[in-house]
Amino acid sequence: MTLDIIVSFYRGDTGPFIREEIRSRVLVRGKKFLVYTKPSFHESLMNALAAFDGLEYDLFPDPSKDFPEALASCRGVIAGAGHQIISEALHLGKPVLAIPATGQYEQRLNAIMLEKSGMGMHADSRNLSKALGRFLDTIDKFGTQDLRSSERFHLKDDSNTILTMVREFVSLSIPMRRAKQKTA
Repeated sequence: MTLDIIVSFYRGDTGPFIREEIRSRVLVRGKKFLVYTKPSFHESLMNALAAFDGLEYDLFPDPSKDFPEALASCRGVIAGAGHQIISEALHLGKPVLAIPATGQYEQRLNAIMLEKSGMGMHADSRNLSKALGRFLDTIDKFGTQDLRSSERFHLKDDSNTILTMVREFVSLSIPMRRAKQKTA
């Protein structure tokens, strides 16, 4: 007997599992952006950011900075298209400019679904400056669209639902194991 749970901000059995250090933060709409770079797009992102004079941001990864606090208090997120960072940003209501890693289908799909959710947009490293400009120009519109979509989006923490599903599975599987041991 196995338990399969699809955990996702789109098309999942449940919404995302959000870390306690993110869930417990007080939301603030700050002026700074949270920028999380990956080696694959670091140079092009730094060049794109430099073109926007006066743009304030906190750059991650940086072990000297408090990532959960920066995420809860940022204006928006500019990052890779990994599921966790997108889910955490969406949970906190932060618009996202997602940059999928080249050749990673899951990240491309995450970025496409992010756009469909109305909470952000995506770009690749070749058009980053242009996309960053559009993101900054339209940031206040994300989350305000009336989406008439067949997609199911889970933009909030679903940790309790996931834990309940796991507990139920465990409680149902324990009597079965005991019964199998007695008959053996």
